[in-house]
Amino acid sequence: MLVLSLLAWAVGATAVYQLSLLIPRLQSEIHISVATAGTLVGIANGGLALGLFAWGVAADRFGERKVMACGLVLCALSGAGAAASGNVVLLAVAFAVTGLAAGSVYAPSSRLVLKWFPPRQHGLAMSVTQISTPLASAIAAATLPAVAAADGFRPVLLVMAGACLVVGVLVAVFVRAAPTAGGGGRDTGRNAPRPTTGLGRMYAVSMLLFLPQISLLTFTVSYLVHRGWDPASAGQALGLALLATCVTRPIMGYWSDRIGRRLGLMRWLAVLNVCVLVALTIGTATNSQLSAVAVLLAVTSMVTGSGLIATAVAQFADAKRTGRSLGVQNTLQNGMGVLAPIALGNLIDFGGYTVTFAIIAVAPLIGVFMIPVAAERAAVAAARSRPDRATLSSP
Repeated sequence: MLVLSLLAWAVGATAVYQLSLLIPRLQSEIHISVATAGTLVGIANGGLALGLFAWGVAADRFGERKVMACGLVLCALSGAGAAASGNVVLLAVAFAVTGLAAGSVYAPSSRLVLKWFPPRQHGLAMSVTQISTPLASAIAAATLPAVAAADGFRPVLLVMAGACLVVGVLVAVFVRAAPTAGGGGRDTGRNAPRPTTGLGRMYAVSMLLFLPQISLLTFTVSYLVHRGWDPASAGQALGLALLATCVTRPIMGYWSDRIGRRLGLMRWLAVLNVCVLVALTIGTATNSQLSAVAVLLAVTSMVTGSGLIATAVAQFADAKRTGRSLGVQNTLQNGMGVLAPIALGNLIDFGGYTVTFAIIAVAPLIGVFMIPVAAERAAVAAARSRPDRATLSSP
């Protein structure tokens, strides 16, 4: 189930991410401007953001297998349709459907993993599932532009459509409901202490901690080029920083499982993120050569905690509405992903990178104080006071 979730997330995320890598070929083959090509990619991202909540609700209602399989097949059909499109309007429609369909893998795959693994392993399982995003992104960035340059964008879209179709079939055939608990119904994985309040604050924290992440992912290459790097080296450095998170994410997830205090660990990681961003701001203001190292460390640090955030949201959610809660979180984060690059791009033009990094650092600083650690402590204390506390408090 973990492998299928990882594969589904990887192909779904790449189906949308690949489009930004095809901009040069879109320009040359269908004779459009950079602005028009960027708009097409934005339409796909918008479709993704719009569909995330609905897919999460559908997973609660119909189950993960049906939702992910249908979504991936639809993603394959829209990708094939985009490859066959001959004008901008048809491409826009196909890209919108691709983004919408790709959202079917996010909340449902997370929900599947949470149901199959016991709470004491949720952090590690979720972190492993989510390494698919940086891993697939790094592989796509290293291979797809070269393939598109040699053969055009249509073969790339067809290959990605084929990957979505294959994984969709695998999901339909092999995904199963989690084992039943106590002979009565499906195991929801809700055997651990669940805080009764704080879900709204977790949504806000999720957005605050995602803001510096999407900001750095968007502008790190531009910043390194501004510092004198060539674009190819800057892109490779960003890819290495992302690949590092394929190690740091599972480590952080495993650690959170062992100590049994995810939100406390999230707070310390947020403090670390603030410190790294402050160092980056100072390095940029003083024109230090170490600022290039700081921005890459910041990328790794910001992305490392993503699995913890999703696991914590699920921990606060009602067991029957886990998909809905994860869908809300994904929607809010992707909404931030659409708006933040626009706002910060203008801020960089107006005030420069120093001011921008300083403002970005405020987001995790606010998050430090908003993470509902007290609610988690109260839930653990209440669980330990019950007769079955030995099971509930297991690491």
